Amino acid sequence: MNLQYKVLVYAVVGFIFSTSISAQSTPIVIDGEYEDWSNTSNQVVQVYDGTGEVSGVDIEYLEASNDADALFVHLVLDEKIDLTGDDFSTPSDVKLYIDADNNPNTGFSTNGIGMEYLIDFQEREVRYYYAGNNYDFISLYELGMIVLPTVTSNEFELSLQRVFNGQILFENEISMVLVESSSGDKTDVLNYSFSGSFEDVTPINLDAPSAKHIRVLTYNTLFDGLLDNSRVNSFKRILSSVQPDIIHFNEVYDTPALTAKNVVTQALGGTWYAYKHGGENITVSKYEILETFNVYDNRVGACLLDLPDDEFETDIVAVVGHLSCCDNDSNRQKQSDAFIEFWLKVKNGESSFEVEENTPMFFSGDMNFVGLDRQLETILEGDIFYNNIYGPDGAPDWDGGDLMDLNPRHTHLASTHTWRDLTTGPGSYPPGRLDFMFF
Repeated sequence: MNLQYKVLVYAVVGFIFSTSISAQSTPIVIDGEYEDWSNTSNQVVQVYDGTGEVSGVDIEYLEASNDADALFVHLVLDEKIDLTGDDFSTPSDVKLYIDADNNPNTGFSTNGIGMEYLIDFQEREVRYYYAGNNYDFISLYELGMIVLPTVTSNEFELSLQRVFNGQILFENEISMVLVESSSGDKTDVLNYSFSGSFEDVTPINLDAPSAKHIRVLTYNTLFDGLLDNSRVNSFKRILSSVQPDIIHFNEVYDTPALTAKNVVTQALGGTWYAYKHGGENITVSKYEILETFNVYDNRVGACLLDLPDDEFETDIVAVVGHLSCCDNDSNRQKQSDAFIEFWLKVKNGESSFEVEENTPMFFSGDMNFVGLDRQLETILEGDIFYNNIYGPDGAPDWDGGDLMDLNPRHTHLASTHTWRDLTTGPGSYPPGRLDFMFF
C-alpha cells in the first residue's frame, strides 16, 4: 500500500516457545486471533446483546480487558463485515460508546452512560464529547487505536491507549455500549474496572536460536526507500539488528537489484545474491539463486535458493508478493490464486523448479489484505476462486493440510500490526496488519 509507513516484520524459520502459569493476568495480544480471550488467567469482562434478534447484523457480545498501558476490546457479530474498510457487501454501522469515567452525569447521556467517546468504525473517526452534546471530531490515532483484522470477519479486537500525549483518556472505572446502528442492535452496558495485576509483555530476543536456523525478512521500503540517502542508514541499522539470511523487499519500483544487494552487503558483510521480480519486489539472499519464476505479472515472484548440501537436506523456495492495494479485491484474488497454482505445480513436479518432497517454502510480503478475507483463505487453504483460470484447488502443505500464517508479534508490544497511516486525522485508517509471512 502506498503513502504509508511500513513497520518491520521478521520471522525465524524454527521457533522456541515458553509458557508460565501465574496468578497475574497474561496480556491480551492484538493479533486477530482470539484464544487469549478465553484464557481464564486473563481478566475479561463480557456483556451480551441486549436487544435480541434483529434484522441485519446482530451483535453477539462485547468483552474488555487491559494491561498496564491499554484497554483491550473484543467484539463478536453474527456475520462477517468490514469494520473499518470500504467493502459494503454486508452493510454495517458499528459504533462503540465509551463513558471514560463511568459517570452518567458527564459527557453525553445515552444508553444509560455518560459518553465521552463515540468511536465510529465505518467513518474511522471519534466524537469526543466534552460538555453535554458538544463534541469535537478527533482521530482514531488520538486514542492510540490498533484494530485487527483488516479483512472481513465476524469478530474483531482492538486496543486503546490509557494515556495519550500525557493526557489520561480512561479512568480506573469505565463503561461501554456497542451499537450496530443500521440494524438497531446494541449490547447491555459493560462496566469495567482496570486491573493492576497483569504480566508485562515478554520482549522477543532477536538472537537466532542457532546457526542452523534460517532467518527470513519481509520489508516494504516505501517508495524506493533504498534509494533515499536520508533513510538508507536506517535500513542498514535494522538489517544489522535482525541479521536476516533471506530478504524480500517491496515497493522497489526504480531500485536496481544491485542497489539492494549493496545495501545489504554494507550492513551485514559477506556474499549476497539479488534478483528483481519486475517493478515491485527484490529478493536478496545469502544463498545462490538457482532459478526464478514470475508467478503473477511482476506482483508475485519466486526464487529457488541453493541451501548448502552439508547443512540441509533440501533447497528452499522463497516467494515474494506485493499484492494490489486498497479496494482491488479482484486483482488480489487473482494474485492469490496464481500463487497457489504455482506452488501446487511445484509440489506435483509440474514446474521448472525441481524440488524434493518436503522442500520448505515461504511466501512473504506486503499482501495489502483489506476488504474481503477470501484471498487470505485462498493462500492458507489452497481454495482457488478463479478455477477456470488457475486450475483446481489443492492442499498447499506437503502433509495435505493448510499453510501457516506466522503472524509475528512486535518485540515489545502486544500487537502484530505492521502498518500505520502517515496521515492521522479523522478518516485515517487505523494501524493494522498488511504484511504477512506464510510457510
